[in-house]
This record gives sequence, C-alpha cells and structure tokens, in this order.
Amino acid sequence: MMYEPGAPARETPGLEDYIQALWSRKWLVLACVVIGLALGTAMFRSSTPTYTAGTRVLIGPTPVGNTNNALVPPNLEREREVLRSNDTARAVQDQLSLTGTPSGLLDDLAVTFRPNTDTLNLSYTDEDPSTAAAIVNSFASVYVEQRNTAADLYYFGAIETIVAQLTENKTRLPTLATLVSDAQSRREALQNASIDG
Repeated sequence: MMYEPGAPARETPGLEDYIQALWSRKWLVLACVVIGLALGTAMFRSSTPTYTAGTRVLIGPTPVGNTNNALVPPNLEREREVLRSNDTARAVQDQLSLTGTPSGLLDDLAVTFRPNTDTLNLSYTDEDPSTAAAIVNSFASVYVEQRNTAADLYYFGAIETIVAQLTENKTRLPTLATLVSDAQSRREALQNASIDG
C-alpha cells in the first residue's frame, strides 16, 4: 500500500509495499538479474581451472646439527624453511628441466604441518594436474635426498673420526703394551721383594 495523503501513517512498510515497489521496477530488476548472470557466466568461463596436488613427508629424528650426537626430534619450522628454500627450488627446476625463477616456483608451493607431529604436508597448484603432481613429488624427493645426503655426510664424518682414533690407538698400542709389561714386571719385583723382606 502506497502512502496516501491524509491516511494514517504506518511505522513500517508491509510486505505488499515491498512487492509493489519491486513490481513497479520489474524491468530494472530483471535487467540487473540478467546482467549479473551474464557477467558471472563470462567470468566462470574465462577463468582457468587450477589443480592442487599434495604429498606428505615423514621426518624422523636426526643427529645432524646437534652438538652431542644424540637423535633429536625434527624442528618442523626449520624443515619447512629448508623445503621452501631457493636451493631446493633450483634442484626441482634442474630435476624437471623447468624454466623461470625459483621464487616463482615457490609461489605455488604450500608447506604446512600440525604441531606435535613429524609430518610435513606439501601441496602445489598449477593449471595442469600432471604438472602439479610432478612438481610436488619432485619437491618431496629433492628434500628427502638433501636430508639423506646431510645424514650420510654426518655419519661418514663420524666414521672417519672413529677410524682416525683407531689408527692412532693402533700405533700407540705397542708402546702401551711395553708400558703394561714394564708395570707388571715392576709389580712382580715389588711383590717378590716384599715376600723376601
């Protein structure tokens, strides 16, 4: 019901007032709906679909970087930074023969983890699903390879240190054997002297 001069004023418009207002502007409302649908359809058709591929990396304890050679749980924040580093991205580019910059490759990589776990979750988004899968799997394999190489170098260094110590001890062994033999001879001589005396 529209406002009529001299009629008592209502505090709020009723449903019939809203319907009448829309009906009187039906062509404008219809034009807005048609234009909105057309723009939405055009945007949907022009947008390129993207695909996200994901994988997980389980990270075990390691003595690498620890001063007392004990196995320590991984620091997932640090491991995430290693995974998202330019060095790792360059290795992925080399492995897959990709062009572009490492930072461009890292833009579409997401690395997450939940606290108190030992798993990194990797995901990569691309317009091609096989490319997304290849890149995320390459990031995982390059990272695992880098981590294994660091552990190998650590253990090879520890082995070399032990071998050097064994070699040094082996060269000192005849001297120590002579010292032990002399000490035993002196002990026996002291025992014989105490028995005689």
